[in-house]
Amino acid sequence: MSRNHDRLAVKAAQLAAENTLLDLATEKPATVAGALLGHPDIFRELHDDMARMLLLALMDRGQAETLRQLLGLKAIGRRKAALLAELLLRDAFGE
Repeated sequence: MSRNHDRLAVKAAQLAAENTLLDLATEKPATVAGALLGHPDIFRELHDDMARMLLLALMDRGQAETLRQLLGLKAIGRRKAALLAELLLRDAFGE
């Protein structure tokens, strides 16, 4: 029972984070990046595919510096930090 409860809690957190991003979808990229910086838990709880898509979209819109600050917070979890670091390095080297 506890295992199922844990899975449901993780899924609920992911859905809440995705709903928050949907609410922010109409805002400017700088607003979305700033919201992630102010609330790194939103990013940490996102599904990896959604996180990758969001990061790529924000970098395409000139928000790489804000995302570097997000990486510096160390509040996004190891897996998301590794994903963000990889994408920032690719962006820096123009891949």
